[in-house]
Amino acid sequence: MSRNEFEFVIYMIHACANKWNRTPADVYRQLRANKCITDYLIPFYDVLHTQEPQS
Repeated sequence: MSRNEFEFVIYMIHACANKWNRTPADVYRQLRANKCITDYLIPFYDVLHTQEPQS
């Protein structure tokens, strides 16, 4: 994982935690358990990091 991908994953964890009113640790555990980080965020980083955040 590159530094940019790592920073993006951290950003997404914190953004989801804020949106879902949960702790970043809880969000990380859930995303990891569902393989969202390894099967979605990292492989599709090139597309995802260019998207505008949804409110």
